[in-house]
Amino acid sequence: MIAEAPILTVDGLTRIYGPGCPRCVSATGDEAGTNVCPHCRSVVSIANTGFVLHHGEILGVMGESGSGKSTLVKLLHLEDKPTAGSAQYRDHDGVHDDLFAANAQRQRWLRNHRFGMVHQNPHLGLNFRVSAGGNIAERLLMGDVFGYRAIRTRATELLTRTEVPRARIDHMPGGFSGGMQQRLQIARALAPDPQLLFLDEVTTGLDLSVQAKILDLILEIQQESGVAMIAVTHDLGVIRLLATRTLVMRHGRIVESGLTDQILEDPQHPYTQQLVSAAL
Repeated sequence: MIAEAPILTVDGLTRIYGPGCPRCVSATGDEAGTNVCPHCRSVVSIANTGFVLHHGEILGVMGESGSGKSTLVKLLHLEDKPTAGSAQYRDHDGVHDDLFAANAQRQRWLRNHRFGMVHQNPHLGLNFRVSAGGNIAERLLMGDVFGYRAIRTRATELLTRTEVPRARIDHMPGGFSGGMQQRLQIARALAPDPQLLFLDEVTTGLDLSVQAKILDLILEIQQESGVAMIAVTHDLGVIRLLATRTLVMRHGRIVESGLTDQILEDPQHPYTQQLVSAAL
């Protein structure tokens, strides 16, 4: 039996902010203890990053602030361009895209039809000038759903699925609690039935009880739809609950990767050991 090709294959992904120089990558990283090049002062946000993501998998990306994990998601969601490296995307139909070689129109189509993003800050993922239903409608209109009745029906279904009261479909997001705003973000991201969902610190700043409900919702959605996810977080509890495999990043490099249970129970890298012991 031939194994299904990964939905995402990332190789050598690098993003340098600043003028850059030939020594940026070699002079930064975990061993150097910094991601700032001492020669040209450029910031090597990530360098030589590679991994695969399989269909229906949740991959965790863990690290402290400045480790490069959010830059990784921004690049893969096609919000920024890499300095070097590649990312190959293959959907359920076997259609293949070289993400960074694709033209702007194709990248926009992929963001609107195949990808979804849930931000840490709801103001980045929601339009606060339109209603809850209007936020979902915006995404649907980018895809293949047209007509008031069809859009209203789909928006109601998504709000119900994410446990936002249907009666609030015409309410403005600014009147929602933080947890409800995150649920609305998830509903908006799910509108086009994406095959790849990016979660960037989605529980940060929420009460513990709200965090637990959001994480349970994410797991339910993944199990029901089979959508692949990349979950970026600094919280080991989130990683433990969501991720099958985990990448640990520091100073723009992956310093450890593997099955989540193995990493959390028997961390090999000193930095991972420090993260795990601090959480105990």
